[in-house]
Amino acid sequence: MLRRLLLLLLLVLVPAAGMAPAGAAPARGPEALTVVSTKQLSSRLQEHVVRSAALDGEATVRVQLPSGYDDHPRRAWPMALLLHGRSENGTTWSERTDLPQFDGMVLVMPDGGQVGWYTDWYDDACCGPLRQRWESFHIGELLPWADATYRLKDGRSQRFVAGDSMGGFGAMSYAARHPDLFGGAAELSGFVDLMLLEASGPIGVDGQSYQVAGTPPGSIFGPSATEEVRWRGRNPVDLAENLHATDLVLRHGNGLPAEEDESPDWGETAIRLTGVSLHDRLTSLGIDHVWDDYGNGVHTWRYWERGLQQTWPRWLAIAAADAPAPQAFSYRAVEPEFDVYGWQVSLAREALEFSALEVAGPRAFTLTGSGAAVVTTPPVFRPNGRYAVQVDGRRAEVRAGRDGRLRLELDLGPAHTAQQFTPAADAQSALPGYFRTVAVQITG
Repeated sequence: MLRRLLLLLLLVLVPAAGMAPAGAAPARGPEALTVVSTKQLSSRLQEHVVRSAALDGEATVRVQLPSGYDDHPRRAWPMALLLHGRSENGTTWSERTDLPQFDGMVLVMPDGGQVGWYTDWYDDACCGPLRQRWESFHIGELLPWADATYRLKDGRSQRFVAGDSMGGFGAMSYAARHPDLFGGAAELSGFVDLMLLEASGPIGVDGQSYQVAGTPPGSIFGPSATEEVRWRGRNPVDLAENLHATDLVLRHGNGLPAEEDESPDWGETAIRLTGVSLHDRLTSLGIDHVWDDYGNGVHTWRYWERGLQQTWPRWLAIAAADAPAPQAFSYRAVEPEFDVYGWQVSLAREALEFSALEVAGPRAFTLTGSGAAVVTTPPVFRPNGRYAVQVDGRRAEVRAGRDGRLRLELDLGPAHTAQQFTPAADAQSALPGYFRTVAVQITG
């Protein structure tokens, strides 16, 4: 009882302080990635070998510049991140498609590992000479490097991500985990529900990865039987609520031949089921998206090139419209710290579990989770100004920091000790108030 009293709502009068997002690479930003060598493959296509602090080694990145890039030195451009599939690499998009047709943006095509799955691995030192920290490489290093190296427009409406197969998973996972970075995402025959096929063995992530690269089961997302929360924390279906403000394109074939030179492809048939799962989840949430269930078609580049062709005009239109970032949004994450749309959240807990931030605007939000929490707002308030705050009906006064942010300390109840989606957590979840939601209103 005494502990509960001590942990009741805390609102402190201190300036806002910055917090690093969870899952940070050992070093972040453009300085964490250095160019080892560069080749000019054509007038518009470059190939860089880069050294990554996150990977602790080298990777290849190809970049295609838009027509007129050199002729207009003051002009900035949108960018698209193109992610490859299993057993492919950063050269594949430029080798398997007529890449120059995708004009009007800077295209960035990085290595993502033979079976990298666009995540920082549970066992990141298990396999090969590189550390398997692909999300830290792409999000924490590559994007800042591209911003510093090329003339790119600012804002999420100027950045897009697409991928085929495993890269389709990466596109939707990155868009859901970092919705403030990408205005549009497209998956082309993407494996976009990790949980759906994992029990099948050979078709699941662990089964595929073992067949292709000899990767021990559990190396990537952790053992699925005991680390389900880690799988769900990267899974587009479980993170679909984060995608309300993102332009979404899902394209799948049914695995039956559409051309005379094709044979039935039951892999595409199975992967389509993951697309159906994401489509159904988005529909249930009322999230607009393109569902291109195009019928006959197999798991080949013929269809993925066509899919990007069909997607390209809508991306150019989104970039031209340049809509601002949303003021209201929902965001779920399993990390105890995250930074999204300028909001920073840190929760004092050890067990991995989902928490949820629901923002109705710069002055109203709810936070759901467990443990002591610190929420730092975007810098939209008067520096050093005093504001009235209501938390679940309790009033207090807080002072903004010199950076115009409010720092709010909240009590979400005792921190859970059992990782979510385990038998121990299931037992705890039967108790009243397993997760607590706190509502905050800022006035003045």
